[in-house]
Amino acid sequence: MRSEYPQVKVSMFDICISNLSLHWVNDLEDSFIRISKFLLPDSPFIISMFGEFTLCELSSSLREAEMKLLGGFHPRVSPFIRLSDLASLFSVAGFKLITVDQDYVTVRYPGVLELMQDLSRMGESNCTVGRNTHLRRDVIKLAEKIYRERYGERDGSVPASFEIVY
Repeated sequence: MRSEYPQVKVSMFDICISNLSLHWVNDLEDSFIRISKFLLPDSPFIISMFGEFTLCELSSSLREAEMKLLGGFHPRVSPFIRLSDLASLFSVAGFKLITVDQDYVTVRYPGVLELMQDLSRMGESNCTVGRNTHLRRDVIKLAEKIYRERYGERDGSVPASFEIVY
């Protein structure tokens, strides 16, 4: 057993709950399989995770700004799971009576910098290995312009979309 997994007996727990943390796991399939073994038969595994459309406005604005200014881009927003892939993971891990769904939450910010600062304060930075951590000012300025043109609200705020899958 790998060191990041605790030593737990098989069929020891009657429920497992995870709220908005599994998007940090590198190998979801292995984790789901391990969790299914730790649970008593027919016990629930209740989760919520960020889905693939989370922060889509920020991601596309940063990508386009880097393409225009640098001729290429670095992924600035971590990849998130598709709803259909989540259902498949439950099935592969051996769970029965699988139900998956999604909700969308939109949070409005004064601007892109405030959004990025909020994400940083929550510890929700990009987790991609080997990523370029430097983001040039001119890229941020152009991304802000693109973001406001495409998604900006009449009151001057910018929306940030969060897809929650569960």
